[in-house]
Amino acid sequence: MVVNLKLAFDDTLTIAVPGLPAWEPNSVQGFVQGAAAVTKPTSQPLVLAGGPASYVLNRVPASATVEMPGHRPAARFNLTFPYKDLPIDPRTIKSCAVDIYLGAVTRDGFAAGMHGQLLGGKKPSVLDPTGFFGGSSNPNRLVTGLVDEWSVNHDEDGSTVSMGGRDMRGILIDTPISTDPTLSTKILNELDLSQSVTLVIRDLLKCQPMMAGIKVRTSLAEWPGGKPPSPGLDALGRNRKGAKGKKAGGRASAAGGEDKVTFWDVIVKLCFLAGAIPAFVGTELRIRPVRSLYDQQRAGFDPFLPTPFEGGLPRTIDAESGSTIAPISVRKMVYGRDVGSMSFARKFGGYQKPRQVCCVGINTSAADRGAARMIKGLYPTEAIASRAYADGVKSMADTLFVKVGEVSDVERLSLMAQSIYEEMARGEITGSCTTTKLASFGGDNADPDLLKLRPGDAVQFATDVRALTKVSPLVSTHTDHMRAPFEKAVADLSAQLGQPDLARVILATSRGLINEVQGFFRVSAVHYTWGSDGLKIDFDFQNFIEKTFDKDKSISKTGGPTLDLLVPSQEGV
Repeated sequence: MVVNLKLAFDDTLTIAVPGLPAWEPNSVQGFVQGAAAVTKPTSQPLVLAGGPASYVLNRVPASATVEMPGHRPAARFNLTFPYKDLPIDPRTIKSCAVDIYLGAVTRDGFAAGMHGQLLGGKKPSVLDPTGFFGGSSNPNRLVTGLVDEWSVNHDEDGSTVSMGGRDMRGILIDTPISTDPTLSTKILNELDLSQSVTLVIRDLLKCQPMMAGIKVRTSLAEWPGGKPPSPGLDALGRNRKGAKGKKAGGRASAAGGEDKVTFWDVIVKLCFLAGAIPAFVGTELRIRPVRSLYDQQRAGFDPFLPTPFEGGLPRTIDAESGSTIAPISVRKMVYGRDVGSMSFARKFGGYQKPRQVCCVGINTSAADRGAARMIKGLYPTEAIASRAYADGVKSMADTLFVKVGEVSDVERLSLMAQSIYEEMARGEITGSCTTTKLASFGGDNADPDLLKLRPGDAVQFATDVRALTKVSPLVSTHTDHMRAPFEKAVADLSAQLGQPDLARVILATSRGLINEVQGFFRVSAVHYTWGSDGLKIDFDFQNFIEKTFDKDKSISKTGGPTLDLLVPSQEGV
């Protein structure tokens, strides 16, 4: 991990001219000689010349944490440096921005650098944190943000400098559109919502000079038809388009014209109306379509859906063994190889996340009246009416209804429903994973894909059941359980339970062989911890069940469940 700092010193401060007198006031000598000093030292400005900012580059923190809790909350960072590397009094700093880089070098590059060999004038053994400050060109950039707190601590163990802050979302979260509610409403109503969502957000940021450095970009290839949707004209109801039905504007704020509506409030609402997600890469605000787990699973086989690996291509070689593997498009975490610890949990009581999201709008252009004007957008589109309980009696509707009054386009409502559903996922099926590896299965330091893990990414889990020969095999109950052939494990468990059918169900679920249960998860939060012991990555994830009841497939002619359908063929096992 390497950090670059961009500092703005307080230009109103002055400094005593050295030599008049030749002692420093804040010292014992100064305390003694100060009383006898006849002349008062003259002063000059602290900042003599140069640009508005100064740079301190290539600082390696003693410890650091970076937490990415999701798409909407700001990412947070905490950095600690040795005082000798950053001996600056925070009282002289007006503001500070940081670029945090996290990466790896290849084995060959490290060896070459240790022998003094240069590549392009630089040692290949050293992580390269160069590039325009805050830009997105450097793949090692983890986060760019502003420092909220800076402290210096001196004690018997030494001196350290600590700072904490948020990524670029912090600026937008803290900045209201206007402190005048009337002006805020005027600015929002003048936005041309018939443009693409990217252009609307660009126009919004132009209202505040301090936002001028934020670039808004999107990849046209990611959108259906190569065109980002607009958050307005084709989605707004007739009553929001003016007397002639042609008004392009419309209040974009989630909170209407209330006081202190922030830029981030409006950006999140605009993206929601367009079925998009806003996220920062450096100082660039990237607008992307809602990423579905199914889209990520197809990545690498669809040229418009790149994988998270080097070059956006699937992995076909296991870098550890050099063996050819089936193409991988989603990160795979292997217990016994890549995973330090992992946990899975499911909540059965209390509030549970929806199995389906329904966004409801009103078609004010329709000739019908009353309930006939109501239109709906669903996600997933497959109807999942109820959840069956173990007692076979109680059931309940499991759809979350969201009122979106200003939208009258069914397709747009469906995009909104997908956005909500993918963000919430199936929250009662959760888990966490900890690893010290830099790459998931198949990768190494040449492609440290876990350093680029972000909320919303897909991940799969597996267990290493190989009989290792070069190193001692992993010894654990879970590994031994997974190593046994399926039918043998069923027989062993059946001997304990006395119920072969129940044993088959238990083994099928524990080995992830249920067709209706997804085998991959959606990352909900990522936490990087850097220190003298190296790097540790913790991430939380969610999952959801596609369906739990299908009368055409899961019920036999006799009315009982057909357990054979719970597992694939023996070849698949």
